[in-house]
Amino acid sequence: MTEIRQPENWKNRTVVLTLAYLMFGGMGVACVVMTVNALERDDSVYAAITAGFVVTIGGWLAASALSVMGSTRLRGVSTEAGTTLSTSAAARWCMGVGTVGLLLTAVLYLLAARDRDDLPFMNPNDPGDATTMMAMILIFTVIGGAFYLVKGRTPVVRLGPDGVSHANGSGSHTESWDDIVDVTDVSSNRNSRHPICLVREDDRPIVIENAGTYAPSGAALYWMVRHYWLHPENRMELTDGRALERLRDEDFVPE
Repeated sequence: MTEIRQPENWKNRTVVLTLAYLMFGGMGVACVVMTVNALERDDSVYAAITAGFVVTIGGWLAASALSVMGSTRLRGVSTEAGTTLSTSAAARWCMGVGTVGLLLTAVLYLLAARDRDDLPFMNPNDPGDATTMMAMILIFTVIGGAFYLVKGRTPVVRLGPDGVSHANGSGSHTESWDDIVDVTDVSSNRNSRHPICLVREDDRPIVIENAGTYAPSGAALYWMVRHYWLHPENRMELTDGRALERLRDEDFVPE
């Protein structure tokens, strides 16, 4: 079977992503060099801070790369409720490691800044700028982490006989098939990558970002969603495993 056609409005953004990885990767390399230099002069505090930046940048870059590369295997189950697809936990773990690294680094930075004016990215003539920035980073990291722990959702997509449910890091949405007026490959967010947009008549669309993180072929998942929206007579396939098999085989006609 030939590879299924990618939706025409999906953009791979290869150039932008490459430039971003080079920029942040360069920052990570610079922090590694700073860590090595600090260790050579026996400055353990400086080395710990720059090593924390390495962990943060590395964790976030790894999480982003795993999301961009997409899922390598299909993580799906079929029940009477429908077909549920989940993402790999690796990207979430990498993001978590990076976030914890930033949190600990910010705390250490602020503690060390009480006695030093030569910390990374600090202007000795005006050290307050760096400490203010680090304090803001710490506050936002704590708030964001607390929000995710309390309200965060593991990313999943469920297609059922009656509708579609989508949970991401910040919340969840459920919509009846009858209330979806279109399934498109265009999102209102211009930075979306490989979106599946469920258009609703009287509400904001539900956007499933990075379709490839839910299935090895994000394109097949897009055409799968459109197929079951267009063909209600086939929706019982979502409850007995046939939809998963079709997704594995990319057995959906683009329409």
